[in-house]
Amino acid sequence: MAPEAEVPVVIHAWSAPRSLSTSLMYSFAQRDDTEVLDEPLYANFLRVTGVDRPYREELISKMEPDGNKVIKDVIFGPGEKRYRYCKV
Repeated sequence: MAPEAEVPVVIHAWSAPRSLSTSLMYSFAQRDDTEVLDEPLYANFLRVTGVDRPYREELISKMEPDGNKVIKDVIFGPGEKRYRYCKV
């Protein structure tokens, strides 16, 4: 039986648009000890706000739209790496 995966240390990057946050995310992605999540709550944002985007339904069908599940299972869920960088 494999040992239970540990919850990684989560690093949240909340930023304003056009702030080079994607560049910072790619920098963290180069680290061997870090996994990166790019806007894990975006489907929840679209679902809750009803904001119209051309890709809205497709994105909601491919990402978990329940924000509580994303926080519990994705952002703070078990992981393979020591750190988890979340670009929000």
